[in-house]
Amino acid sequence: MKSSQIFPLRVGVVCATLIATGFTSVDVQALVSDAKSENHSLVAQGLVEQARMADDLLRQVSEFLGVCDYQEAIATCDRLLKLEPNSFMAWYWRGYALSHIERYEDAIASFDRVLKIKPNHILALKDKSKALYNLKRYSAVVETCDRALNLNAEDYQAWSWRGLALYRLNRTTEAIASLEKAKKIKPDDLETSGFLTLVQNSGRSSTELVASREQLVALQNETRTAQQQLTATRV
Repeated sequence: MKSSQIFPLRVGVVCATLIATGFTSVDVQALVSDAKSENHSLVAQGLVEQARMADDLLRQVSEFLGVCDYQEAIATCDRLLKLEPNSFMAWYWRGYALSHIERYEDAIASFDRVLKIKPNHILALKDKSKALYNLKRYSAVVETCDRALNLNAEDYQAWSWRGLALYRLNRTTEAIASLEKAKKIKPDDLETSGFLTLVQNSGRSSTELVASREQLVALQNETRTAQQQLTATRV
């Protein structure tokens, strides 16, 4: 039985005993106050224990992500969400892990839960845009990136993914403008440079375009490896 359920029973027993033994109303109030204090103490102890368990689970999630064990990371997030259903961090890391095993629809659902709890969570917006891109929902990518840019107009990743989505929508001029904006903010970002090269050279022969895409994939893989190495520090 939960402490919140036990408390009314305790008070009832206290009151019945006091009435039977002839205690005054002042005595009753004092002892009921003591019962309330004891109940609050039990509740506080429970909250402390729950917080400790949640912190431990978050640490485990970070460790699993650090070694790219996404299945265990997801399972641990699910355990954490049973304790704290509104933990936006658990929903975010769950979506992040789901994206890495290409369960993009599920990832988007998790990112949406983050945004319901914390609408200004820019990482959830950006990672949602990447999942949408992989599902070829390019208009939704642009819309999601625009939401991120409303929060931070200097976020080069949002500009970069926005540009690539615009390119897929055959809005090449806008795509180049977005990618150039990203490159201006972060000149040394390999992923943005790869995207911009791809878009600027999209009019070349198919053989040359394939070569550009292969270079882009190599840049993406290199970037992903670097991101994975930093994952544990993002919690």
